[in-house]
Amino acid sequence: MSVLGLTVLFFSGAYAGQIEVPIDIGVGPALATFTGPMSEDGALHYAISISAAAVLDQEFLRRHRNRVPAQYRSIVNSMGEARIGHAAVPDTLYISPNNQGTSVYGANWSPIGVSMPLVNGNDWFKAGLNAELIATYAYISSDDEKIGTNHFFRPGLGVGGGVMLGLFAGFSLTADWRSRFYPPQELGGAFLELGDLSESIWHIGQGSIELHYKFPFKTNI
Repeated sequence: MSVLGLTVLFFSGAYAGQIEVPIDIGVGPALATFTGPMSEDGALHYAISISAAAVLDQEFLRRHRNRVPAQYRSIVNSMGEARIGHAAVPDTLYISPNNQGTSVYGANWSPIGVSMPLVNGNDWFKAGLNAELIATYAYISSDDEKIGTNHFFRPGLGVGGGVMLGLFAGFSLTADWRSRFYPPQELGGAFLELGDLSESIWHIGQGSIELHYKFPFKTNI
């Protein structure tokens, strides 16, 4: 997740030559809730939260101003940090077998998003709000006839917030909440139709904790 910054596609090619870029990798457990009939049993479904991005901050910009493309310089100057990930890498994997009779397997992608920093204590503490465009796929299978077997697939909009606590030697811990909103897809209904809210998945809420490690990586930009 981009706690503070802008998540976009990897950039390359315009600026030849290698440069050392900080890479942030994070992973941790998550719990998700689904609207519609899946909410009636109150089950929390298991997931893995993932973060993988190059991190450009003010210090990086001071050291490599002439090597950073103009669009990323403006992001860092205005928001304090840019996080550059890859659209093919999901930020969530749903792996929830037979939780109160319902199984969920799938993934969420967030190819682009923006964030508003609230507190920036550099590498020791950060807090912020974010919004992102998303796409989610989930295979849902349940013993409950109201849920049945479904392929949920929708684009949507995610909003949320998070905090980061620095630990030691490049390690940090983050905690966040994400609310993901979709055009309602009715369980058991036609894929292209908009369903009734009470019978549909139109929101997935997710809380997660991630352990992060930041390290230098040489690349061409």
